[in-house]
Amino acid sequence: MKHSFYTFCIATLLLFSCNTDDDLFIPATPEVEGPYATGFLVTNEGPFSNGFGTVDHIDENLTTVTSSIYQAVNNDNLGNIVQSLTMTDDKVYVVTNVSSRITVVEKDTFEEIIQITEGLNNPRNMVIIGDNGYVTNWGDPAVATDDYVAVLDLNTNEIVSTIPVAEGPEQIVAKGDAIYVAHKGGFGVNNIVSVISSEQENVVTTIEVGDVPNSLQFDTAGRLVVLASGAPAFTGNETGGQFTIIDTDTNTAVETVLFTNTEHPSFLNLVGDDVFYYLGGAVYKTTVADFTTASTAIISGSFFYNMTILSDGTLAGCNAADFASNGTVELYDTTTGTLLNTLNVGIVPGNVYEIN
Repeated sequence: MKHSFYTFCIATLLLFSCNTDDDLFIPATPEVEGPYATGFLVTNEGPFSNGFGTVDHIDENLTTVTSSIYQAVNNDNLGNIVQSLTMTDDKVYVVTNVSSRITVVEKDTFEEIIQITEGLNNPRNMVIIGDNGYVTNWGDPAVATDDYVAVLDLNTNEIVSTIPVAEGPEQIVAKGDAIYVAHKGGFGVNNIVSVISSEQENVVTTIEVGDVPNSLQFDTAGRLVVLASGAPAFTGNETGGQFTIIDTDTNTAVETVLFTNTEHPSFLNLVGDDVFYYLGGAVYKTTVADFTTASTAIISGSFFYNMTILSDGTLAGCNAADFASNGTVELYDTTTGTLLNTLNVGIVPGNVYEIN
């Protein structure tokens, strides 16, 4: 009986202990995403002469716009002019050129982390490799010799070095440790792509392309595709646009297609092997393998300040209207050319970025 009593006491104690552990168990609180974790961001440059730029949010269904989200969250402004933005997994870097500033915010809430101003001079665009961001800077647009790429340490949020480059660095992309920079020319005209080693932090070579290169993208074979708009007529030496394919193993141009002297294409978008570009109020579609300047327009009568093909195939065209009032983002079906929706956004919408 004594043995049975001890066994009963031990079993009761174990049962009590298990029940107590269960009662004390507190499940982990699931992480709640902020309101801007999905959908799209729109950079609005803002008024050219005064005021400040903004960033709007579009929901993932491309139907609802939340305006000026940075201002609403932080009770502050982004400065003048909002040029571009770049995203990591958890942060957004908003580049403001006239204010020479990068504003770092939490990606899903847009709460400010820090403002970076030291080491920047008219910054334009940014690409990220590992723990560093590489930012093109015009310096003084009227001075041809003060342009550079700033190296931003993403851990300390400090500009740690600069890489001198030729005049007018604008678009910037990366493949491995190689950085490719398109030089439009600032207030002048340039016609090169610089190749920079991110490890050595110097210019390895330059590649001649068409005048005023405006777009850089990689095709499915890993080659760099460059679209240049050509020198405008007001320069007194008008040149036509140029489509160039660069072999990134040899950093040489392997294919070139010329437009006529009065044709100035822009806003290159590659979707698989398809090529979309904008010219004279129309959007044209062709292919990388058989690029032709006689392509058929899929959208006509448009007025785009920029355009982006989203991952679902929708074309988002930024319409800057009169450059003083609020603009719009126009959404088109790229198969039929049908206008799907028009969304009201801020002043001078510059681009649409898909949150991923």
